[in-house]
Amino acid sequence: MKNPNFLNQLSGLLQRITPTTHKLTITLFTVALGLSVTLYACQSSAQKEITLCFAVPGGNGPGNEIPDWEQLTNKFNNDNKGKIKIELNKKLTPEKLKVDYSRSLKELSAKTKNTNCQGKDIHYDLVYTDIIWLPEFAQYLLPLDKHFKEGELQKDFLKTEIDNGQYPPREDSSKTNDQTQLYRIPFRTDVGVLYYNEKSLKSLKLLKVKKVPATPEDLIKTFSTSKFGKEDYGYLWQANEEGLVAMFVEVLHAHGGFWVDKGKVGLGEPEAIKAVEFLKRTISDQISALEFKNEEEAIRKFKSGKAVFLRNWPAAWAQFQGKDSEVKDQIGIAPVIGGKGCHGGWGLAIAKNIDKERQEAAIKAVKFLTSRESQLLFTLSHGSVPTRKDLFFDPLIVSRYSHYPQLFNMVNNTVSRPRLAKYEKVSNILQKNLQKAFDTKTKDDQVEGIMKKASEQTEKCLKNQTECEN
Repeated sequence: MKNPNFLNQLSGLLQRITPTTHKLTITLFTVALGLSVTLYACQSSAQKEITLCFAVPGGNGPGNEIPDWEQLTNKFNNDNKGKIKIELNKKLTPEKLKVDYSRSLKELSAKTKNTNCQGKDIHYDLVYTDIIWLPEFAQYLLPLDKHFKEGELQKDFLKTEIDNGQYPPREDSSKTNDQTQLYRIPFRTDVGVLYYNEKSLKSLKLLKVKKVPATPEDLIKTFSTSKFGKEDYGYLWQANEEGLVAMFVEVLHAHGGFWVDKGKVGLGEPEAIKAVEFLKRTISDQISALEFKNEEEAIRKFKSGKAVFLRNWPAAWAQFQGKDSEVKDQIGIAPVIGGKGCHGGWGLAIAKNIDKERQEAAIKAVKFLTSRESQLLFTLSHGSVPTRKDLFFDPLIVSRYSHYPQLFNMVNNTVSRPRLAKYEKVSNILQKNLQKAFDTKTKDDQVEGIMKKASEQTEKCLKNQTECEN
């Protein structure tokens, strides 16, 4: 009801009326009561609660963000009770999240009634997008420039995060006809980091090394005289999926190479071949291993105290401090080999083809969810990295995660994966060829041919969708 004082005003009006008969009093009251009920029904109908469908990673593993998001959505729903409600789809694993969002944005009609956000055909209003998904999704998203001023965002958020929320990349747009628009408001950032086990360093007498290895050459030299037990490792990294690509981008940069830059592919260049040869040597020298096919496998091995170094993401820190961790209070964090970690992160966007009323509700939700208070709460509970600059130094966060001021320097010094609408396709090409190159059956002199083929396949894919390898 828009006017909560309506009934009180009506009561006052009735009191000021002096009826001539008891019958008139009953008649007036009946008419007035009927009028109030009618108006209330009309106003309630006009203010029907808007349900915004939203999805974040769920499942049973550490990637489950549902509990951390629920504390935010519950707060928003309570503050906007009867007006706007955010409903989370709690059934999607991290692997299925992109598939569901892609289908919603590209195939489903915006006219889908969002009364149940747990069903099969859900049209999402709010979109939780990985940094590498934006180029593919941009054409289906609402431009946010009118609702979020870039100057204010640049003041509060990490510059790299704002830049990666815009598409196409500003450097690719004409100076006289800038088509770049803002589609994504940053929520949490990510950067590749190098963890080290101080206890392992002592036992291997590696503390004579003045600092953690900063270059590929330093890493090889560090372990040149060290021998490991059957279950011990020197340098762990994920050998499959997108985690492999993120790690390789870092090593590629360390060797002065590039993947895709302004349409040019560099996978067949000498620098890229040297990057692959370095990683292949860590395997042949038994510093690294190919058995860790996902990030969690590598994390568990490091957590058990069986490795010296681990390339991973900041969120793993919380797992290392758990009661079941063998490395609790024994780990340090440093920049990755080469100095620049791969830039990752997640942000919030809004589906384009929804009506104005729903857009306004979604904008209000995004402003709340990306606010300082929301990011502070989420960071404390999930152990992720915020996108608001001042939160890296917030006393509450630093008291729990003392290394966050150090992380601030790392998130401002990153290397990015190419921003391509066909990113998933070219990433798959790179993954398959890297795995082929790392195979122990592959001889060293075959690496160059494999990487040149990867480069050719990528070039064809960028020129013609039908040429992309499945």
